[in-house]
Amino acid sequence: MTSIDTLAALQSTRTNLLFNLAANLPIAKNKNIKNWEELVCIGYNPQFSLLEAVVSIKLASGYSGGLCTAGSPEYVRFFVDFGAGFEHIGLTSFRVHDISDVPLGQQHPLEYLVQFQLNDAMHRRICRHPVIPKVRAVLSWNIPPSINPSDSPHFGNHLDARIQLQPQPFFIGNLVKEGLLKIDQSILDLVDQNSLVAKAINVNQPLASLVESYRKADVPAHRFLAPAIHPLLAGGEALASSIAFPSADLVKKLKLDLAAILKDFQLLKGDPTFEQLTCVGLDSATDTLGAVIHVKRPVGYSGDLCHTGSNEYVAFWADWNNNGTFDEYLGTATVNVHDLGSAMPTPEGIRYSVKLNAPQIAKHLRECANPNIIGIRAVLQWHNPPSTTNPNAPIAWGSQLDALVQLRTGRPVVGDGLTDLIYRVGSVGLPDISPSTHLAFPTSAFAAGCTQPDQDRPWGGLVYIQGRIYNTGLPSSVRYRVRYKLHSDADVDSNWFPVTNAQSYTLMYPLLTPPEVPVTQVAHVESGLNGGWFDYLENPLAAPPIFERDNILASWSTGTLEGVYDIRLEYRRATDPAGFYLSSSVVTIVVHNYQMTASIAATPDIDVTKDLDLVIIGGDCHSYTKGTSINLRHRCVDNYFWLWNYDLQPTTHTHGAEASLPCRTYNSLGDHGDSSFDWTFDTTPLDKCGYTLMLRGYDRTIINSNVASTGHSNHKAVGFSVV
Repeated sequence: MTSIDTLAALQSTRTNLLFNLAANLPIAKNKNIKNWEELVCIGYNPQFSLLEAVVSIKLASGYSGGLCTAGSPEYVRFFVDFGAGFEHIGLTSFRVHDISDVPLGQQHPLEYLVQFQLNDAMHRRICRHPVIPKVRAVLSWNIPPSINPSDSPHFGNHLDARIQLQPQPFFIGNLVKEGLLKIDQSILDLVDQNSLVAKAINVNQPLASLVESYRKADVPAHRFLAPAIHPLLAGGEALASSIAFPSADLVKKLKLDLAAILKDFQLLKGDPTFEQLTCVGLDSATDTLGAVIHVKRPVGYSGDLCHTGSNEYVAFWADWNNNGTFDEYLGTATVNVHDLGSAMPTPEGIRYSVKLNAPQIAKHLRECANPNIIGIRAVLQWHNPPSTTNPNAPIAWGSQLDALVQLRTGRPVVGDGLTDLIYRVGSVGLPDISPSTHLAFPTSAFAAGCTQPDQDRPWGGLVYIQGRIYNTGLPSSVRYRVRYKLHSDADVDSNWFPVTNAQSYTLMYPLLTPPEVPVTQVAHVESGLNGGWFDYLENPLAAPPIFERDNILASWSTGTLEGVYDIRLEYRRATDPAGFYLSSSVVTIVVHNYQMTASIAATPDIDVTKDLDLVIIGGDCHSYTKGTSINLRHRCVDNYFWLWNYDLQPTTHTHGAEASLPCRTYNSLGDHGDSSFDWTFDTTPLDKCGYTLMLRGYDRTIINSNVASTGHSNHKAVGFSVV
């Protein structure tokens, strides 16, 4: 193994080494090199269906340039195992740079947060059955990780964690599906199966029903009585989830020594036995803080998934000049936790996450020549929020953790002027959209054979535009719209078209129940400005602030559009003069909604009027003597071709022959696939049987802002038999 000193000496050349792994250098043969960057934790927030991971950037150089350059990307690919093996769910990334250690104060490691929305709705179950899948995240510097979850990156690492999904609501249809409710089908057809039938929501589990099981599990009394004790202490707040203090009769029945319990509770100085912060990071591009909490015990959280349970609270503080003093309270985030009992995986436990939008960061930005490293303190406390006035205040159950983060570059927001920030289009961060090709996740090195990841991607379907407007004030006091035009058209107002379809948002209400509320808006017309205007609904003045969960500004339905398009955000205060608005910088992307066409005819030669076709030159549906070869020809083309491959069925009779079938991925931006490809297939390994051979072709389009999508596709099958 190459020594750390040797690796450090090669920092400036590791970009070239990664693209030339066959070079005669020891580093080229290594994998999972973590000296520069390391994925350190993964967590999940069930209420927001949000995966988070934190990457630690450890060294001052080796990242392809300083903050005034493009730097280099760190890619994180996510996989989830719901019980049938890991499935790929998507890719995200962020940019890193060389940042000197020379300034006073510690500068490394720097902790970066990545976020990814998980579509888990199809895997949820009723609260009696906790769903606890395994997540795998793979970090790779400069080149996206393989879509094979078992592959190891050269620079980076992979990490697994267990997470817990939000239970299904008590809808009639869900109860019937789970076998908990039986209704005659003729009646079921007449009722709304999405009707909520729970008698009550957010019900605390009775203390008496918990005590016996908690004692058997060695949950101390000053833990399970904490929700009742805390409101009685000086400064203690009674929350909606607090349990009533037990009556004298119940105290006697449960044999509780209240004096000893109170003493034990007051002696707590941050006990991490049940929960502990494992990492803290900042998504620099979006001014979003996050933290991962390790929940360690199967019980001790005030109730199971069918009851209210309890909350883990994380308060965030900023040390703006990185001198060790935490100057400003930024806000508190929360995640709901429960007793999982025998479903809790041991010893690994469950990893939960919280996130906090931190608009205060915009006031502390600097230009790229002056890197801005600040300290962040996260304080975790179970059941009751930590102090909002003292970052050093004692806590009972929980822990605290400090980290260094890097603020994005830019001019600080001064005063109350409106300022915009578009940071993601179609689920891709702006640094990962090529300014020359306008495609997502650009690459300059291409893999051979079947292994090139789907980079250089256009967008199709619904394209989300995500960002924020700063200094907006009360909800609806600012209005905005997103407009688009063909990149080749002149930049005149008549060529810009507004996104006018109704927009759906999810507002987050931190520390409240429910923590999120869905909202739908219909576009309206502003005086002198035509249509497409929406009210900005975030409320940064609330205590705590109310934000849009995914920072969605618009969902652009691209329909059948094709080509290169410009996008910009326009915004104004409701009190501004008629016809006035401000504009963001333009973002340019490629839109590709074309669906690959396939031949459905059994013809002797390929149909050049179709994008995909497959023929057996000797004839479709013919019999071939075992041991002879079959000659095939196919066509698979698209302007954004990614991959073609074959599938031979039934596999029970192929003896692995499908592994020798060819496949191919694109090898340049000008590679549009194969207009006519000939190959020969040997029937020797096959049993005497009938077979279907399927050709599938894919383009690289990000469909509906889902970066895990495999793009538009089509297929053609032919048949033959071996005798």
